[in-house]
Amino acid sequence: MYDAICIGSGLIGGAASSLLRISKFLPKQKVLLVDSARRPSFLQKEIKDLRQIAVNSSSRNLLSDIGAWDHVSKRAWPVHKMSIAEGAGKGGLLFESKNSQPLNYITEAGLISEAIVNAADSNGVELMFESKVSDLIIPERFNPEIHDTDFVKLNVNDQIFETKLILGCDGANSMVRKAMGIKSKSKLYGQRGVVATVEIKSESDGNHTAYQRFLPDGSILAFLPCNSNQISIVWSCSDSKAEKLQGMSNEDLVEKINHAMREDYSSTLYNNIHNMLTPFATRIGVKDFTFNPPEITSILSPVASFQLATANSKCTGPRSVLLGDAAHRVHPMAGQGANMGYRDAEILLDVMEKFHTRGTDPTSELCLRDFENEIYNEHTPMMVGIEALKTIYSQNNPVFSTLRNIGTATINSNQAAKELFISRAA
Repeated sequence: MYDAICIGSGLIGGAASSLLRISKFLPKQKVLLVDSARRPSFLQKEIKDLRQIAVNSSSRNLLSDIGAWDHVSKRAWPVHKMSIAEGAGKGGLLFESKNSQPLNYITEAGLISEAIVNAADSNGVELMFESKVSDLIIPERFNPEIHDTDFVKLNVNDQIFETKLILGCDGANSMVRKAMGIKSKSKLYGQRGVVATVEIKSESDGNHTAYQRFLPDGSILAFLPCNSNQISIVWSCSDSKAEKLQGMSNEDLVEKINHAMREDYSSTLYNNIHNMLTPFATRIGVKDFTFNPPEITSILSPVASFQLATANSKCTGPRSVLLGDAAHRVHPMAGQGANMGYRDAEILLDVMEKFHTRGTDPTSELCLRDFENEIYNEHTPMMVGIEALKTIYSQNNPVFSTLRNIGTATINSNQAAKELFISRAA
């Protein structure tokens, strides 16, 4: 009998498994981590991998707590500034770190996966890789009268296992979610995220600023610094545009990216209003905003793309919990997907510890219902905000663009408002 079995290692599963093992308030948990894939093994190369992850301060602390951050930090690149602008206007937002603490770190997903699994192993989590899971049976309800038989049962490599709690960390097409009978509310954006690792000219700040630009066609181009002279680009755009970008020569793609980040798409209406309002804005303290992204010189990696979608679902059932992409997916524009998954794991541990100290079964429906409510309160503002921003910046209208620029210029001049944004993302 296991206290918890986690299906899926990935970025979240190993971390959640370790947290349960190292808890100071729960009895020493017997935890099993199962994955159909091979055990992660990361090969470090000079050119950074395509799949980069933004790790915020909260996630960094979690990775440190479970013993994974020391390994990750060797290739984690600190981001001290974030500059956000739109193509059709001069307004924008500049976020800066405080007390020399980075806003976040950019590092490779494969490196994090390896470090997390190694940490889980060191923390005493049992590991089963290249293992087939079948016959996953989740009880219809938790019944305290017959709790000795009211457990999750599953078959792994033709062996029968039982557990008090099953953790579904198995991604967007979660097998655990299907076994729970939960349907995910998902929406395809009709967009793809085009990714590549590129080389840039040397930056005066050592390449520690991330850039993001909202373009008039509704696409979003992001520069994520990942080395002194390398950045990872993520261009979220329509399926047809993604296909064209992937079909370009490296030289043409370099020109296309540089043009998209630097071209002024402002309308005549916007420019007239901007020039008219500038003296008034200066008098009331609205700060000037300068958007100056680095110039790309070459493409260093293959150019790939992935489908963009949003999804959300109920995340608990009898003795079962969904974490990370199995429960929710968001647009990559905010770089919060993995961070939300790590927050899931932290909240689950907090709630389980709270119920155990009260003398209540930490895998009971009462406990898991509390977890569900905490997750809803935690993630709903973020998910609604991301959807709202995407909708707002998808409007290619001169009047709308003017109002957006006025709004961002106002926020950029308000330090308290900017700190609120940073606190939500960190």
